Amino acid sequence: MRTHILFIILPILITGCLATPKVTETPIKTLITKNKPKNNSVFFKSHEWWINANNHELTSLINEVLKTNSNIKISKLNIEKAIYTLNSTKIQIFLVSI
Repeated sequence: MRTHILFIILPILITGCLATPKVTETPIKTLITKNKPKNNSVFFKSHEWWINANNHELTSLINEVLKTNSNIKISKLNIEKAIYTLNSTKIQIFLVSI
């Protein structure tokens, strides 16, 4: 019985005697932004930003990538699935509340 207690207490005593490493703290850098004047005459579509460049080669390249990239297709399908699930959940909540 004493050997069992010794095997339990001895590792606890050994780990307590080990030195803990010092952690150095790094200060958080702050981001300074300057407010730029807004130009109301510029219209920008975030989902079609490449069209604003008026570059035919860039537009055709991005369109080709959007058509052939399987990761983008999978992402679009996952978004459609999530929207379908959300809408069906909203309908179920509405039906339960009636």
